[in-house]
Amino acid sequence: MVVPNSSQSLVSQLETGRLRNPSLRLIADYLRACEARFTDIADILDKYTSRPTVVEKQGDEAVAELVDRLPDEVGRRVENYDIKTTVRRRFEGKRPEPVRKRTLRARKVAAAFARRRELKTRLGQSMILKNLGVVPTQVVCKELSDYGLKLWGILNRTRKDRPEHRQELLDEADAWLIGEKVVPDKAVRHVRNLVVSVFTEMEKSGELDRLPPEQVPEQPAGKRVSCKDARQLQKDDFRQKVFKYESARSALIERIRAEVKELLRQEGVPESKSSRYLSTVRHFCYISDWFGEDIPAREQAIEKHVNDPRSVRLGRDPELARRVGELTLRRYEELKPTLPPNPRPRR
Repeated sequence: MVVPNSSQSLVSQLETGRLRNPSLRLIADYLRACEARFTDIADILDKYTSRPTVVEKQGDEAVAELVDRLPDEVGRRVENYDIKTTVRRRFEGKRPEPVRKRTLRARKVAAAFARRRELKTRLGQSMILKNLGVVPTQVVCKELSDYGLKLWGILNRTRKDRPEHRQELLDEADAWLIGEKVVPDKAVRHVRNLVVSVFTEMEKSGELDRLPPEQVPEQPAGKRVSCKDARQLQKDDFRQKVFKYESARSALIERIRAEVKELLRQEGVPESKSSRYLSTVRHFCYISDWFGEDIPAREQAIEKHVNDPRSVRLGRDPELARRVGELTLRRYEELKPTLPPNPRPRR
């Protein structure tokens, strides 16, 4: 049968992608003429429906624009945090955050990371034999740096909320480090005084409340804003791959959490206490990713997490936590091959 010219033109435009917004009936007629089914183009339809919503896309662009203006290390951390938060909201079935709220959170995260980096720099510069009373070996510097960041977190958390508990939490942190018996009291006092001094200095100068600018200044009239270059396109592709990987990984972890929840039910753990064990699932997966085939280091990290004194004081049974870890690691290693490739290099 001879097809009219208008029909030939319409089919040609449809096949070459030049027909904008074809109707569902037209697509159905085309598939029927080709003796095909909708299942034959299911992958194309799924790919289209899984694209971010308009609000998500606008938020991605706003955060990407902010990341481009930040130092590389801070920008990378802000980008990773934003991706994880967005993936978690999508997985939990929540609506996308408004662009302004999402950008504000990214600016706060950027400012917090920048302040932590400044603190770590000043801590590293002050770790000398004269100040510490001990040779600043790598182990000593690592313990003191972790201790300093712990103090910094306490000072930030108690700045506006529960300030009356600040001294108690600081003393607990001191007792924790001194109990490790890795560094002398002089080094502990030096780091504590330095952290408190830096925090007070930033608080008085208003640095703790300062955020990166929301937008870059407008371009003078007559200057054109350039289009996305190859580097920006690579960034967009990388973000999509990370989004896909994190979505699949979050779904996998939730699947393991359901199995752990069933194990806890069989062990007679009350629902009110199951969160103490369910919260460890993601950490055990992180241990598996971080240490890989380094079995001794992985076992050491597991033992340290299972026997954490604070968690034990709060009522978590180390033996049951170890069984949860064994189940989590076994199932995670079994299911990990089903994940898409991780675009981020292993550190």
